[in-house]
Amino acid sequence: MFMQKMTNKLLSIVMIIALILTIFSVPVAATEIVASGTCGTNVLWELNDEGTLFIKGSGVIADFTQHTFPKYYQKKDLILTAVIGENITRLGNRSFYDLPNLETIVFAENSKLTSIGDGTFLECSNLRSINIPDTVTTIGEDAFYDCSALESVAISPNSHLTSIGNDAFLRCNAISSIYIPEKINTIGSTAFYDCSALTSINVDENNGNYSSCNGILFNKDKTILIQYPANKQETAYSIPTTVLKIEPDAFFNNKNILEINISENVNSIGQYAFCGCEKLSSITFAENCSVETINMFTFGHCYSLTEVTIPMSVKSIERYAFAYCENLQNVSFATGCLLTRIGEGVFMDCKNINEIHLPNKVTQIDSVAFYGCTSLTEISIPVSTTKIDTNAFFNCNVLQNIYYGSIKKDWDLIKISSGNEALLAGTVHYYCEHKNTQNTISIAPTCSSIGCTAGIYCRDCEKYISGHSAIEIDADAHKWDDGTITTTATCKVSGVKTYTCRYNASHKKTENLGVNASYHLNTKNTEAVASTCSEVGYTVGVYCNDCEKYISGHTEIGIDVNAHKWDNGSITTTATCKVSGVKTYTCQHNASHKKTENLGINASNHVNTKNVAEVKATCTTKGYTAGVYCNDCQKYISGHAEIAINPANHMNTKKMPETPATFENVGYTAGVYCNDCKKYISGHVEIPKLVPEFTDSKDAKESGNNIISNNGLTVAQLLSQAGKGAVIKTTDGKSVENATLIGTGMVLTMADGSKKEIVVYGDVDGDGKISAADARQALRASVGLEKFKEDSAKYKAAKRGSVDKLSAADARLILRASVGLEDPKAWMK
Repeated sequence: MFMQKMTNKLLSIVMIIALILTIFSVPVAATEIVASGTCGTNVLWELNDEGTLFIKGSGVIADFTQHTFPKYYQKKDLILTAVIGENITRLGNRSFYDLPNLETIVFAENSKLTSIGDGTFLECSNLRSINIPDTVTTIGEDAFYDCSALESVAISPNSHLTSIGNDAFLRCNAISSIYIPEKINTIGSTAFYDCSALTSINVDENNGNYSSCNGILFNKDKTILIQYPANKQETAYSIPTTVLKIEPDAFFNNKNILEINISENVNSIGQYAFCGCEKLSSITFAENCSVETINMFTFGHCYSLTEVTIPMSVKSIERYAFAYCENLQNVSFATGCLLTRIGEGVFMDCKNINEIHLPNKVTQIDSVAFYGCTSLTEISIPVSTTKIDTNAFFNCNVLQNIYYGSIKKDWDLIKISSGNEALLAGTVHYYCEHKNTQNTISIAPTCSSIGCTAGIYCRDCEKYISGHSAIEIDADAHKWDDGTITTTATCKVSGVKTYTCRYNASHKKTENLGVNASYHLNTKNTEAVASTCSEVGYTVGVYCNDCEKYISGHTEIGIDVNAHKWDNGSITTTATCKVSGVKTYTCQHNASHKKTENLGINASNHVNTKNVAEVKATCTTKGYTAGVYCNDCQKYISGHAEIAINPANHMNTKKMPETPATFENVGYTAGVYCNDCKKYISGHVEIPKLVPEFTDSKDAKESGNNIISNNGLTVAQLLSQAGKGAVIKTTDGKSVENATLIGTGMVLTMADGSKKEIVVYGDVDGDGKISAADARQALRASVGLEKFKEDSAKYKAAKRGSVDKLSAADARLILRASVGLEDPKAWMK
């Protein structure tokens, strides 16, 4: 008894230790290497099951492209941390490109790294921070491009860094500050482009090439403004007087700046310099500004900008310089402005500009320059303009007034390309000095047209510049023609003669000509009417519709009692196969006068008939077609033809149900039986006897005298694989519900009576679940405290490891599965 208690205590201690070692698995087994390989000469890589990528060896990690990748890229979703070995000297181009879950980069304490290649960490969207080793001298182009979660880039004052490549930190939207160390001599264009959280760039005061002031990046002597942080909080900024040049993209997408003052010494503003500054409402150029070109998209997408004055020094405004400034209303030009060209799309979609007056030196307006300026109603175009390109004024549908600095013939010389219908539809106002004139004479007024005084006409303007005043119409100044008969005089209507004014045909006067009693204009000729048995007749005559009387002929002729006119007659008694017919004629002069004609019998006219329906032939009797029977003739007059027996027409049938097949007898499909033919006419096909069979699936398979199953399967699910007639019972023969979980030791009896014992991997105690109790029972069996036969279901359920005999390792796997650290479904593979 004492020994038994000691054994139980010892077993409990072992189980507790096993459980702790399973859950906190570090003491039990080291992390496993899941993949490894090479990524450069003398450079190895290993990836463990915790997501750590180790770069080992010495020298350079190889370069890769957007089409070639290191082998560890196949496991890219598993990589959480990269550990760079001490002797690695260069991270190759795109060597860590697009590792979506990479969060941490760890460099060895004594790292010899000197170079980070182009696109090395491109699109590592989860990378949070990085400490650049002091040994690094170059950071390549696109090195951290689109690392959208990168918050911290640590560069120490002892750094040997000399170069940061183009777009190196482009769209690193979480970085708030950057430190530029002493030895930096090259910062590539747009290195910190569109870093939307960036508030400051701080340059070491000992740097010989760059400087910073209030977090803004300049060259050393502050003649070039390189980068104004996108999230710098100040709302107004004046460009220092030392600055000669503003670099491209310098203020790109700044979200806070409201006001910019550009000093007189600035002579160059790069493209996209202020693009996307959505709150920028005021741009002020110094009075003596020396900027000659406003570059592409310099102020594009500045949605809050309402007005701008282009300084005198500007000679060219390049493509889309103010495009999409949708609230821009007033655009003016300094007096004497040197502007010669309005570039492509310069004011595209500036929907609130009402009017614009171009300076006198503009020679060309490029394509889509004012495209979509839907409020533009007025524009001034100087005489210097020679070309207006395609769609320059497309969709400027309210443009009404165009003020041109010369005469029409000069306007007609301008080359205006297609898509400028809105410009051509407006009213052009010309300017002229009236050097080409002629004198015109006065014209007297008439009854219908005004006259005018003498005047002076300008051939260039194509209009009168003096005189040519109107003289009012004289209503009595008519000139009549000889007149025309407009109404002819007849026996009833007075004639009218109308006179028309030769000056105005709408002015007329009339003369009444009186009636002409002998002129009958509206007459008709009447035919002679013969006398009949009941009415007098008349001779031919002429009748006047206006006088309403005969004006000649129409003499009466007396009645003729024998002058009948018979109609075509009508059948008053229809002739049939039994009755004679009668036809009666009526006089058309007097309907009381009639005569008759006997038509005799019509043997083909049967009026007393009946339709007899078709009698169909069947499989045993003849039939007849439909027919017509005359009751007077007492015979069929059409149809009623004999139809031969039709073996396919079964009129006396019954449907027979299906007889299912069993394991002892064949079955038959449903069929139709003819009681007349005494046979089946369709269906009744033999169904073979049933054969019991178990259908394997990924969750349950037949193995000898066992069914091997995953845990979690129900009785109903397993029976669906066993076929009709199968049942499942417990080890002691008790029935189980369909919703019951399948457990080890249950027995599946097939329809033919064969039995299969069920094994559920990991379920040793047979309750259909995997728990610590199963692990404990397996552990007891492995040390001999319980006896499992090797061919028993319990033994097979417990035996999960790779060792030949049941061991503690099997119990450990079951225990891991019970707490979710092991997938028992994998045991079925």
